[in-house]
Parts: sequence; structure tokens; C-alpha cells
Amino acid sequence: MAKDLKYRKLFLDFDRQHVMIIGDVMLDSYLWGKVERISPEAPIPIVVLRSRENRMGGAANVARNIKALGANPILCSVIGNDEKGNQFLDLLKQEKIENRGIIRSDQRVTTTKFRIFGNNYQMLRVDEEVDHDLSEEDHRKVWCVIQEILREGDVHCIVFQELFDEAIEKIHLFIDRQGLLLLQLRLKKHDDDTIIIRLLPLPTRLLPVQIRSGQLSRWHH
Repeated sequence: MAKDLKYRKLFLDFDRQHVMIIGDVMLDSYLWGKVERISPEAPIPIVVLRSRENRMGGAANVARNIKALGANPILCSVIGNDEKGNQFLDLLKQEKIENRGIIRSDQRVTTTKFRIFGNNYQMLRVDEEVDHDLSEEDHRKVWCVIQEILREGDVHCIVFQELFDEAIEKIHLFIDRQGLLLLQLRLKKHDDDTIIIRLLPLPTRLLPVQIRSGQLSRWHH
């Protein structure tokens, strides 16, 4: 009963919450163009580029949605020390999301997913990413930042874009000490337009909560 009241209070007081989000971030790059002819080099359409747009993806989109709900997101992740990383930080600034939890790495590129549209149809997706785990150095850096932010004591809630066992084991050490509520976030859209949010009170069991998208119309984009 006490835990149920704690969850209810969390959502009622969401506009005063500081929420840490841990997970992979990326740029979603959209390129729109027009197709009028086929390439003479291969039987593929030629897309003449008309416009492009970059959006935040992965855990950064979770942070954006939490910001839209009124809370203050604190995003923790690793990006490359590259031009795409600069563009990602610019998007964070535009959304007024702080970047103190973002680590820049010389050993990685900023994950970017290019979606190419011709005549309003998606024709191709190109992924630019590093598919191996973080190096020991980058892992240490991001964990140090997470610890530093938690020690400041202004985090009310932690959200995982994905469930990382090792990270949970480490962060669990802070939970009892600071009275934090740990969430594992899974958004699933059903035929009846229902969004599922799973609450994970460690180390017990998952508690599913169903919320109609109409009640959280600003959450899912």
C-alpha cells in the first residue's frame, strides 16, 4: 500500500521531479527528397534532397518526453567526440535539457540513423554506429558522472531506457541510502492505443501499469 502511494505521488508531483535517464542515445537524421528518375549506374531511384532534420533518439527521446511531462531530465550516456556529437548537444540545448551526464569519447562515433525518403516514402535507412561495448575508460567515466550526480542528492527517480544488469547492481547501492524510486521503462503501443509503463521496485518484481495514450498525449510521439 505504501509503495502504491509512492508511485501515485510520483506522477502527481512529476513537474517537481529530477529524473535521471541512463541508456544509449543517438541522432535520428531524416532526409526528404524527390524521385524523378532511375540511376544509370544501378536499378535504384535517385533521390534529390530537398530538406533534412535531426532529432534525438534512444534514451534522449525518453528524456525529451519526460521534459514534455514537466520533469527535469538528467541524461547519462556516451557520444562521440565528432560533428554528430556537436549536433546532438545542440539539440539538447534547444530542448533545454542539461548535458552534465553526457560523456564524449574519442573511441566511438555518435550513433546516427539516417532515414531517406523519396516522394514521401522511406526508401533506405543507413546506420552509423559502433557495435562493441564501451571501453573500460569510457565505462569508468560515465559511472563516475552518474555517482557524482547521485551524490548531489537532487535525483528523485532513475529511468533505464534498457535494463543493464551491471548498472543496476551498482546503482542499487545508492537506492536505499537516498530513497530513490527505480523505473524500468518499456513503451509498447497496442491496437487500442495503450502505452505500457513498467515500474521496477528493486529487487522485487515488475509492476505493470497501463495508461491510455489520451491521458499522456504528450508522452508518445
